[in-house]
Formats: sequence, C-alpha cells, structure tokens
Amino acid sequence: MGRAGLSGVSIRAVAPGDLEAVSVIFGYYAEHTVATFEESPRSMREWGELAVRLHGLDLPFLVAESGGEISGYAYASPWRSKPAYRHSAEDSVFVRRLRPPAAGWGDSCWPGSWRRAAVAARAS
Repeated sequence: MGRAGLSGVSIRAVAPGDLEAVSVIFGYYAEHTVATFEESPRSMREWGELAVRLHGLDLPFLVAESGGEISGYAYASPWRSKPAYRHSAEDSVFVRRLRPPAAGWGDSCWPGSWRRAAVAARAS
C-alpha cells in the first residue's frame, strides 16, 4: 500500500466468509466501549443483512486483511432517509484490537486506501 506501517495490508470488498471476523471486531467495541452506540454485539444474521443492504445501495463495505486475517473493516451507510440527504453517507471504521495498540491505524487508512478500495469495489 505504500504507507508506513501498512505494508502487507490489503483492502477489498467484504465477502460472506469475512462477516464472522467483522462481528468479533465489532463485538469488542460494543461490549467494552461507547464507540458503537450499541449495547450488545450484532448477530451474524444482522451482519449479513447489512452487507446485502449496502451492496443493494451501491455503498462500500470493505475489509482490511493482513497476514491472512481480517484486521479491520469499514463501510458507508445512508446518513438519513430524507431526500436532501440522498448524497450523504456516514462512515464506520473499526480495527481489530491489537497488542501493542496501533493508535490511529484506522484513521491513517481511511482517507486514501479505504476510499480507493471503495471506488475499485464499485467498479467491479
């Protein structure tokens, strides 16, 4: 990817087999932080429904893969249902809890690499 600290990381569209890892990553944040605004983890059914919904809306749902494991994910979802917001989206980026912590890793990925992968995923 050409960015310091991100070598060996590939970003691609989510696949059904990735949803378990996505669920585990999200589950940690749902149970131990306030970052998700959720009080419990989402079920696998909910993740599958979200993936189908975002695909149907032509919105990106991406995963970062490193060393054969899903190390993070990002997706864009509709901001609001009112017509004036039809071109607005909310992004969600979560990374697997790392030891030692990799503070800022998700932020450093999103502006360039995640966005390029989202455009590529829509083009395919």
